[in-house]
Amino acid sequence: MFKTDPVDEKKLLEWVEKSFYGVYYFMMSALVITFISAFIVQDAGLRRILMIEIIITGVSTFMYYLFTSNISQYFNTVQVPGTDINLNVVNILRYNGWAITTPLMLIALCLVLSSSTKVPLNPILVFTIILLDYIMLLLGYLGELGIMDRFAAMVLGFIPLIIIFYLIFSAFMINTINPFNYIIYFIYVIIWAGYGVAYILDDKTKNIVTNIFDGIAKGLVAILLSLAYLSW
Repeated sequence: MFKTDPVDEKKLLEWVEKSFYGVYYFMMSALVITFISAFIVQDAGLRRILMIEIIITGVSTFMYYLFTSNISQYFNTVQVPGTDINLNVVNILRYNGWAITTPLMLIALCLVLSSSTKVPLNPILVFTIILLDYIMLLLGYLGELGIMDRFAAMVLGFIPLIIIFYLIFSAFMINTINPFNYIIYFIYVIIWAGYGVAYILDDKTKNIVTNIFDGIAKGLVAILLSLAYLSW
C-alpha cells in the first residue's frame, strides 16, 4: 500500500485550516454587504429576499466562527506526521447550521424566481420542497453517524435533491427566458449536487470542498443578489 508523504499530509492539513478561515472571513463580508444592501433596496419583495439572505449568511458566519474557534480540537498542523485527524465532529456539527440555512436557501431561490417571473409562490410547493430537503439532510446525517452506509446515503439523498430542483424548474423556469434566473438556478443545482459528491470523499478533502461550496452557495449568491438588486 502507498504511504502518505508527511510533507503532503501537512500541506493538506494547512489547506483544510485555511479553507475554514477563508470561508469564515468571506461569509462575514457577504453578511455585511447583504445587510447594507437590504436597507438600500426600495422594493419590498427584493428586500424580503435579502433579509432571508442575511439570516443565511449570519447563521453560516456563526457556524464558521464555531469551526475556527474550536479548530485546535479538530486538528492541528504540527501533529505527529502520519497520524489521522478526526474531522467527524465538524461533519456532524455542520448539520446544525444546514438545518436552518438549507430550507431558507430554497425559499430564497423560489422567491427570486417568483419575483422575476411573476409566478405566485405556492405554499404547498414550498412545504414539499422543505420536507424533501429535511429528508435529504436526514439521510446525510445518518450516513455521518454510521447508522447508514455512506454511499447508500449519498445515492438515496440524490433522490429528494433531484425532485426538489425538478419541482422548482417546473414551477418557475418552464416557458420563461431570464438569464439571471438560469444563472442563480444552475449555481444552486451544480453546488448542491457537488455537496453530494463531496460527501463520500475523505474527511480532509471533503471539508476543503464543502467549505468552498458553502462560500459559493451562501456567501457568493448573497453578494450576487445584493449587487443585482441594487442595480435594479
